[in-house]
Amino acid sequence: MRFVATLSLYAFLGTLLSTATAITIPWHSSLQPVFLGSGVQMDTAQITPLGVSVDATGVKWQNKVTSYQLLDYTSLTSTLTKFHFNAWAEAKFRLGGGSFSFDASYLRTFDGNHRRWQVDATMQNTATISKPKLNADSLKYASNPTAFQSFFGNYAVTGIRYQRAIHILFDLTFSRSYSETEFQATINASYKWIKGGASASELLSQLNQWTSLTISAEVEGQGGPIIIAVANTGNLDDLRKAVSDQLVKWDGTPPDPNDAGNIYDVYLTPYTSIPPGIVVNSGQSPAQANLISAMATLAKLELAATRLHQIQDEDAYIYEKDPVTKAYIYGRAIGYLFGKTKNGVHVDGTGKLDEVSLKMDKQYAYVVDLVNGVPTKDPKVSFSFDDPDVVKWRVLQAMWNPNGANSIIYIEIYSSTIVTPTTASPSDTANWGVNVYLNMPVVNNFYQPNTPITGDVSYRSNLDPVTGIPHRYAVLYYDHPAQHTDFSLQLTTDGGGWHTNAINWSGWPTPLLFIPGGQFIPLP
Repeated sequence: MRFVATLSLYAFLGTLLSTATAITIPWHSSLQPVFLGSGVQMDTAQITPLGVSVDATGVKWQNKVTSYQLLDYTSLTSTLTKFHFNAWAEAKFRLGGGSFSFDASYLRTFDGNHRRWQVDATMQNTATISKPKLNADSLKYASNPTAFQSFFGNYAVTGIRYQRAIHILFDLTFSRSYSETEFQATINASYKWIKGGASASELLSQLNQWTSLTISAEVEGQGGPIIIAVANTGNLDDLRKAVSDQLVKWDGTPPDPNDAGNIYDVYLTPYTSIPPGIVVNSGQSPAQANLISAMATLAKLELAATRLHQIQDEDAYIYEKDPVTKAYIYGRAIGYLFGKTKNGVHVDGTGKLDEVSLKMDKQYAYVVDLVNGVPTKDPKVSFSFDDPDVVKWRVLQAMWNPNGANSIIYIEIYSSTIVTPTTASPSDTANWGVNVYLNMPVVNNFYQPNTPITGDVSYRSNLDPVTGIPHRYAVLYYDHPAQHTDFSLQLTTDGGGWHTNAINWSGWPTPLLFIPGGQFIPLP
């Protein structure tokens, strides 16, 4: 299930609750559904619906809102903050053996040469009890607040906001270097378009600079998504009309005030504010902001641990099939990733896998304390590691020969993945050559490769002293008259395919490495 963005976690219901001390809490699928008039027992360690305590006659519908929300997965913590869920219930469900109801892996904005984001079109209806009052059964306990609270809790449900939503998911494929500004312009254009503030042709002009964009539109709670590949303005116009038509279908007064979509927010009024004003302990809602941050950290740690286990599980295959990678995995890097051994026995507390496991335990304990309302201090856990299968690469130097010989590009690659840099222009491939060198010293401000080596040897040379991942040095030369116009380089696998799982030295996804013509300097 996907959760949608919201403008605020807490709100008041205007005239209805203007004289009452009411609070608003997001609901959660793991919590028992409530209905108007329900009693709720709430404090820092629980939210439990109990019985019926308020006369639910005099229901009014108000605050109907149609809105569009942009959800750009640029940060796990900020994304979870925009999700509309009850953080306490989400964490409690996770600690009880369930899983997070959000897909943490999807929250990685970039995946190879893909960028993803989401826009939600929502219709919200709010049912309220205009003049809440206790029913006859609850009034029997008016003189015994302790007994009253055991049956009916400390709050009454005096309003429920329901939501129906359409999730529009964007998956963009790019095949060149980019700037974050360019991506943000496309994301903003998609948001403006779905709201009706821009034409399909305006959005298509943004999309045409990328390789492709696939959009899936999913009605919340109604089966699988409808997927289209955007090829023309007609596709976009049809999709926007479908979204608009669906919102119109929802634009009416629901016949049942307890069945109008998914429960989105629950408005709670303490019994002290409902005549005759029974005095019960009005506990506070469980922590939200701290839990959201804590869950984001826990999710990131779990993603890292999952990836490390994947590497560990894949090692047996790599060992049998690839002697080059075998030399890397079963060399220095295994200590970095999976720890040291002594007399054939693993040394506890060594390696990135042990580190992330210990930090997950610490973060898990912190989440448990927050869920249970125990005062606790944030352990400030952080974790990172260098994935040997992700290619990090950069241009060290680009030169051209004024005398009409070769253009030369010096590249550094930091990865155990078997890849070769080459031109991104297929028609120009025959004019390029590649050599790999043992190292790349700098002499008089120029890189001077010395000893050529084979590709296999390069995976066993210059291993990083900390991670064991090899630093490889390649020289690309243009075997033609001098060229120093703009170039784009790509990585090819040993099977000849395009390797897109690459980043630059700053960590940005870089399936293609762009070298502007102005970066080339003349050969000495």
